[in-house]
Amino acid sequence: MKQKYSILLGENENEIIIKESGELDKGIFSVVFEEKYNREAIQAACEKDKASLISAFRTTGLYPVNACAELIADGIKDFFQSNCIETKEISFNDMIVLKDTYTEDLLDEVDANPVELDKLLEDETSIEDESILEDDEINPISSSPSSIKIADDDGIQADDDI
Repeated sequence: MKQKYSILLGENENEIIIKESGELDKGIFSVVFEEKYNREAIQAACEKDKASLISAFRTTGLYPVNACAELIADGIKDFFQSNCIETKEISFNDMIVLKDTYTEDLLDEVDANPVELDKLLEDETSIEDESILEDDEINPISSSPSSIKIADDDGIQADDDI
């Protein structure tokens, strides 16, 4: 899914807003979530390291994946370097990131552990006690009287009720 994150100043200048938008249709984005932060707290975290900044803007409502969080952190730094004058937008396509990340891992696993189809079809089980495989005599269930009895005169006559 394609996502956009917008970083901008809030109504008062002590507030920073991060808006998360998702692509609903080709080129059409809708705001999914908006989070407001204290500007001083984010700026202080920005001066430390990237991990501190990421943990400062992650909340229960806005919790982007690591690859996206790093892009947002870089965007916040750029936003502060531009003196918070213009809105900073970050685009993120998770399909590209997932494809790049997991394709390499899957290819490495396939090359490292090749499995032949014939080997998967081989039966490697061995049963030491062959008597288990012999046919057992099946005793039919003894006929027992039914617990439900229908009386002859309780039957429904179709001609009477129609």
